[in-house]
Amino acid sequence: MKFLAPVSLTLIAIDVGEQALYRSLASSFDAVDTLAGFGISYVIVKLATGMLSEIKIVSIMLLHNHSDRIRISICVLVGGCVFVACSFIISFSKFGYYLIDGLHRVPQNVSQIAKDSILYLSVFPLVDGFAWLHTGVLLRFKYSLTVGGASLLDNIVQVVTVVIMLNTRLSRTMPILIPVVATYIGTLARLLTVLVAYYKCIHHQLHPNRAVDGLENAARGKLSFKRILSFWGPLALVQLCQRISRPIINLFVARDRLGGVTREKAVRAVAVLSVCYPIGHLPYGWLNTLRSVEPAFFKKVREGEASVTTKNIRIFQLCCFLTSCMLMVVFFWIPGIAPAILAKVSNVNQEIIRDAVLVLHVFSFFPIPVANRAVLTGMFVAQKNTNYLYPSIPARLIVLVAMLFILPRLGIHGSLMGISALLSGFLAESLCSLIITFILYMRSNETEQNTDVHDSGAGNEIEAEL
Repeated sequence: MKFLAPVSLTLIAIDVGEQALYRSLASSFDAVDTLAGFGISYVIVKLATGMLSEIKIVSIMLLHNHSDRIRISICVLVGGCVFVACSFIISFSKFGYYLIDGLHRVPQNVSQIAKDSILYLSVFPLVDGFAWLHTGVLLRFKYSLTVGGASLLDNIVQVVTVVIMLNTRLSRTMPILIPVVATYIGTLARLLTVLVAYYKCIHHQLHPNRAVDGLENAARGKLSFKRILSFWGPLALVQLCQRISRPIINLFVARDRLGGVTREKAVRAVAVLSVCYPIGHLPYGWLNTLRSVEPAFFKKVREGEASVTTKNIRIFQLCCFLTSCMLMVVFFWIPGIAPAILAKVSNVNQEIIRDAVLVLHVFSFFPIPVANRAVLTGMFVAQKNTNYLYPSIPARLIVLVAMLFILPRLGIHGSLMGISALLSGFLAESLCSLIITFILYMRSNETEQNTDVHDSGAGNEIEAEL
């Protein structure tokens, strides 16, 4: 619990911070268009931040010395520069027109807001990536309290920045700059905090080219870029798949014209989803940190040196799942609470609140696939067999897109269609990982049985000879 609580605080703080960002736009002129435009851009930016956030797991499992840190830093730098280049292409080329205007079929002002936001946030994934890299190092050395404090500081700085800037002329002239500036300032505060903690507590413990904990030795050689990419690749692609789900949903929701859906209704549906994503994610998003628990304790559990056992980890994970379910029931199913949260926190109109409440009801089922996925991912990461995560990627995307085609023809439109399709994709991904785990378990039992039979047969032959 001491390890997970601060780490969970990281994701909770991110969700609260995101809600503050959307809150800064809710009272602006043309709030629906601004929310829709920023929602489209922010989920595109989150594609890059999601992939780079997995560098945290790479640091936990593979970083053992200064040389490893330099190589992993180069990977983050390259990934961040690639997104900067993509941002300029989206903002200043016809590709951006086809991506935003053509695919989403949104009005010109919404498209321009989205492209401007992508350009302004182009460097954000790079800054966020370096913060996650050093977060992983701190978690490796059990400085999880520092990680939680850095995330809390990020959240506080974002909220304070939003409050201050809402009282300036920007709230009327260029409201889109408020969440952009708040995002950068908050993330820079988090990066500075983890960097100070790293250099003060950890840097001197690492050697230039030698592992300090016995996990690597001279025979295995230096950490190569190939090894980093082979370990990081499946995690990054899974994150890309998870993050790309929202842009795909926004795309289908914005283009939906079946059943009498107009452009105005479609834009409002995208705005509803933009408001609901951080609120709905808050009670269950922290379950994703369960995948870091088993890798953090795996070596000591395997060698019998830890006070915690695998059974303890499973019981703890189950308690976290039940807690998340309870929070979902309290926040989203008790009458009056969800509308009050939307009215006070997001400051949106009654029409958006009415649609958002239905979306939050669907969100209450997300802990089921998310907890299962996090536990199984932690098992794969601990064993350094992240390749087993690959099959869940197409499973989620195929089911997601299929439901986005099927639901409108069943009379389900707008934000409810989008969130229902997202839940279907989550369930497909979770089920695929569960099936893979079951297959590996059966193979392991067969291998053990064959080994026992072989050893038994060899023993009988020796006894016969004697």
